[in-house]
Amino acid sequence: VGSVVAAVCVDPSGRLLVSGHEDSSCVLYDIRGGRTVQCFKPHAADIRSIRFSPSAYYLLTAGYDNKLVLTDLQ
Repeated sequence: VGSVVAAVCVDPSGRLLVSGHEDSSCVLYDIRGGRTVQCFKPHAADIRSIRFSPSAYYLLTAGYDNKLVLTDLQ
């Protein structure tokens, strides 16, 4: 992704990292495997905050589009 990173979060197990970008995209990485798992755009504007659920099954993002989006990662 060529956009500026605006937010980063690591899941509770330390296995996954997600980055939220100013182009409204999210990139999910497998830290141990060193690979991108998924790219998606949950918002229509910049992402400003991003958090995993305690189980890492869900991802909550907040964007400048004034929305909260809960994404099922399973």
